[in-house]
Amino acid sequence: MLNNSTSNWHKNQRINFHAYNGISVIISFDDLYSIVWIEHYGDICINFEHQKLNGHYLIFLCPEEIMTVQNYAICRVITVPNNFEIVKSTGFIHAFGNVKKCFELDTITFHKVSVLFTELEQETDHNNNSDKLPKILSEISNLCPILTGTPNDHSLMLVYSFISLVHKHYKMHHEMSFYSKNLTATSKYISEKFHGLGIMSPHEFIKNRILVEAKRQLLYTDKTAKTICFDVGFNDPAYFARFFKKNTGMTSREFKELNKGVYEKKKNVQ
Repeated sequence: MLNNSTSNWHKNQRINFHAYNGISVIISFDDLYSIVWIEHYGDICINFEHQKLNGHYLIFLCPEEIMTVQNYAICRVITVPNNFEIVKSTGFIHAFGNVKKCFELDTITFHKVSVLFTELEQETDHNNNSDKLPKILSEISNLCPILTGTPNDHSLMLVYSFISLVHKHYKMHHEMSFYSKNLTATSKYISEKFHGLGIMSPHEFIKNRILVEAKRQLLYTDKTAKTICFDVGFNDPAYFARFFKKNTGMTSREFKELNKGVYEKKKNVQ
């Protein structure tokens, strides 16, 4: 975890609600899914990709993904432990198994989100074992737009399931065969479904997920590049070094040095 104000959430292993009040914030948890409702008019960084926001958004972060933002109007966060049963639900997979992480809210959806987040805040304050919590979480995750088709579309579900599996296993499994076996579909078939939705190839997705974690650890931990190499599933530091430079255009040291100012500024945020 990267924000000291959230350090107790992980230990509690429960659904939690938190409201940030204008401070610069880094949201990233090792074992928690994060649902972020934010009102922001400016730059935000999600998994080291910058984009401009202009209004209200829902953002769905899997464990170890990262978001940094400052000067926002509203930032509310729900965290869910990765071993909770709801994580396996179709709505959850649709929301967190999406290549797109950030979804703008229209007026009607904004009001729905506002009511649901308020209800969840009240439930977590008074009774975290409430039967209402899974229902509220399901309603929030179901507000995430799907790319195409319907929630029962087999092709769409296959893509989202693939992405969800990668988020869970990318440190141990870089090869397509592991995921195709788990999904009982050929690598070619999965690739065709990705292509049909107009998104990056599954190979690219696996590679990008590894790179995000490598960058996260380089900037926000004290681990060496060699340690990070093994953490993200490489056996040869030299091979990892070539992989990182090929896909970022710089060495891990150069990447860390380039982002040093940002890192030091953010690191001391409470």
